[in-house]
Amino acid sequence: EKAFVLRKIEYARHEGTELEGYSEGGPSLEDRQLIAVDWTQEGLDKVLDPDAEDLSNLQSDNSTQSAEGGTTVQQCLKLFTTPEVLSEQDTWLCGKCKSDVRATKTMGLWSLPKLLVIHLKRFNDQGGFYRDKVDTFVRFPLEGLDMAPYAKGPQANGTVYDLYAVSNHFGGTGFGHYTAFCKSPADGKWYNYDDTSVRPCSVDSVVSPAAYVLFYRRRDVGENGAA
Repeated sequence: EKAFVLRKIEYARHEGTELEGYSEGGPSLEDRQLIAVDWTQEGLDKVLDPDAEDLSNLQSDNSTQSAEGGTTVQQCLKLFTTPEVLSEQDTWLCGKCKSDVRATKTMGLWSLPKLLVIHLKRFNDQGGFYRDKVDTFVRFPLEGLDMAPYAKGPQANGTVYDLYAVSNHFGGTGFGHYTAFCKSPADGKWYNYDDTSVRPCSVDSVVSPAAYVLFYRRRDVGENGAA
């Protein structure tokens, strides 16, 4: 049972031929040709269902990527705040030695906000109009995200955050579908928002490879945003 089929199409057109039996390196494309993904109804239902237990029986003709391994949002934050030596194309004129030297860039957080929004880089620019979808599984805590290791300035209001919403993206660069997980302030339960459909979901389903934007609230802040 296939989750989707691949078709080769001409640019700005919808019709095309299904791809079958191509080599491991992928199908060859000519100028202004694209690859389209046609989801089957069974595959789409599985992908968009956050409570689906197993996707291993839904595969395309090519191999699927495993969510095992991956990384954590803490590792992403550590890498984001690690000093980076810029390339030789980004040198600057040193005021002391009067020579072009390679600079070091460091990103940091001076003060922590009441509401913290973490936007995961899910699309990799390949130049021109082409971007690749980054499907790395980024694990993140629902409670107790401590931002102290990444903050440079004094923090008088605490550094611990709890998750209250997640925006998910399914699909690729030219198409996709967005859903959201939100924690209700009324009953403290998690709900899945999918277009006009809103239904309860399990806590385990909130952390998934589809996570795109994470929304955290600092613990000293009330649910109405007041500290």
